[in-house]
Amino acid sequence: RMRLDLHLHSCFSRDATSTPLSIVRWARHRGLDGVALTDHDTTEGWADVRKAARRAGLLFIPGQEVRVTWQGEPIGDVVCLFLKAPIAGTELDAVVEQVRDQHALASVAHPFAFGRWAFKNLKLLEYFPDLLIEARNGRTYSREGNEKAEALARKLGRAVTAGSDAHVPWEIGAVWVDVKARDLVEARRLLREGSAVVRGHPSSPVHVLYSGALGRLGVRL
Repeated sequence: RMRLDLHLHSCFSRDATSTPLSIVRWARHRGLDGVALTDHDTTEGWADVRKAARRAGLLFIPGQEVRVTWQGEPIGDVVCLFLKAPIAGTELDAVVEQVRDQHALASVAHPFAFGRWAFKNLKLLEYFPDLLIEARNGRTYSREGNEKAEALARKLGRAVTAGSDAHVPWEIGAVWVDVKARDLVEARRLLREGSAVVRGHPSSPVHVLYSGALGRLGVRL
């Protein structure tokens, strides 16, 4: 069984603090087998985190969190996983097409998060059957928000992902997925087929606010 955190950020994200070295150290400390680096609208950290992960014997999944738009208006975040190249642009249909062309995965991130981080147009998801649902997010601190995400996945018949959404090192591995895979190729297939099991518990509201402030101050940990 493989234990993967499929949503976390490095100091290359504008609001996160974790250096490549701290990411792999905490991932190992938490018993993870692999991590997906999903920085906000950038893949600048791929090379450094991949190198650190390789040295630590940790599996690395190239990813990107994209603030997607529909007809020019921001509607939410999509986490792209198993990428071969960065995602260009933000329009949802174009993002989904690029993910498909790369044989990668895309998952609607924290669809019921608080305020502006929620996904604004859930009806659109009916027209994009390739989109998975992030059924548990470590920074969606209300139980109801994550329960609604799981219910949405069931309603739409979608496969699920989960991740800590870590912005500081000690959040890494708070939420993860278990997949019965021998390698990342098999893990990707099983995730697409809906064979992942979500695990873990989200952070508290106070912790999320505190860690967010550290990132905005430019702290590196």
